Amino acid sequence: MLIKRPLLWYAGAYALGEVLALQSRGLGLAILCGLAAGAAAAGWKAAKSGQSRWIWLVLPFFFVFGIIRIRGEESLPAIASLDRKLEKTGSLETVVSGNVARVEIREAEGEEKGRLYLSECMIGTKETEYYHVDGILALFDELPAGMEEGKHIVANVRLFSMEEAGNPGQFDSRGYYRSQGIYYMAKGRDYLEISGETDYLRKWLRLLRQYFSENLLKAAGEKEGGMLCAMVLGEKWAAGADTVSLYTESGIGHLLAISGLHISLVGMGIYRLIRKCLKGPYFLAALGCGGISFVYYLLSGEGTSAGRAFFMLTVYGMGQSVGRQYDLASSAALSALFMLVRHPFLLFQSGFLLSFGSVLSLGILYPAFCKAGFPKIFRFFFPGIAIQLVTFPVQAYFFYRLPVYSLFLNLVVVPLFTVVAFLGMAGAWFGGVFPGIFSVVLFPARKIQWLYG
Repeated sequence: MLIKRPLLWYAGAYALGEVLALQSRGLGLAILCGLAAGAAAAGWKAAKSGQSRWIWLVLPFFFVFGIIRIRGEESLPAIASLDRKLEKTGSLETVVSGNVARVEIREAEGEEKGRLYLSECMIGTKETEYYHVDGILALFDELPAGMEEGKHIVANVRLFSMEEAGNPGQFDSRGYYRSQGIYYMAKGRDYLEISGETDYLRKWLRLLRQYFSENLLKAAGEKEGGMLCAMVLGEKWAAGADTVSLYTESGIGHLLAISGLHISLVGMGIYRLIRKCLKGPYFLAALGCGGISFVYYLLSGEGTSAGRAFFMLTVYGMGQSVGRQYDLASSAALSALFMLVRHPFLLFQSGFLLSFGSVLSLGILYPAFCKAGFPKIFRFFFPGIAIQLVTFPVQAYFFYRLPVYSLFLNLVVVPLFTVVAFLGMAGAWFGGVFPGIFSVVLFPARKIQWLYG
């Protein structure tokens, strides 16, 4: 029997290794032995049928790799030791140093406050004890001049553990941030040192994001402009907690996440511009598509859905360059592997499962529905049905609620969202330059938002 879509098998084996490694080491070892034996037998059989046996024989290595990655993230000695200390004391007065990966300025309680995402962090002093961790989210009431991405800072802080979910369906801050490599939250007291070189790409993208936000707020007003900032730039906080909660409970929370639609509008727009308008080669079009997609991914805050879309568009462009046919499900599997190798705990986050589940449903279930012999008039509903069949169990598990009308609601709001995204992007560029004109241009987007609400 020939193996179809081997990347799906590899991603599945890697994910299975992660899951079983967290549940039971003994069970994982037993499954590993079974996989190894099965792969060896299948490899021998595949060779007889003309397919390379290595496609099967490497399958257990992805399983082992999944075990190694999740165990390595889970059992870091520094994190385990520091967790025990914070569990006893609740918080810790200490010194934190790290590199500034991202700078955010958010409005909270009527005041602007800074958020620094620190990487390659060290906690403690020479007189106390050192702890090395990958990432920390540091909150400061005020950011000093010259605080930019790429800088190295040392600051006095009060360190906290992330809050865990206390009730079923509650947001799990600890799991969410650890899936992104951020292990602790720190509230800054004062800065001891700021040094190093600026990461100008990330700095310019932050300034560009601020410029876009100001343009949308000028053209559409505070409330509706804030919604457009969330939908186009990924700044959910600008929409307000009540609105985000309403969208989530209605089953349309995905509209507030930078997804494949956004990346496709930008990436495929550049691809078609180079190929059809400028008559450029496939390689140049793929390079432009991947490059602009990566920039949008960074601009929008490096979310899971945006990362998945960036990887998949890059695979599409590379496939076009070498004359290979694009397969949606295999591209999604490859993207999942890349993202899980970088951050293994993403596998246990609802955003990751919903994003990839939606794509895989379109790549596997939707074609199966089309081949099942249903009348063609029903094909309009097949994508929505396929997505809901996959995402409903995920929503029930994580949120303990199912919006039963979301299937029909999504059939209306998703097609209209293309208009909102396109007009929102136009307003982000020019809304501040021509606020009067773009107040009229954004009128359809604002009315569609009203429909959503």
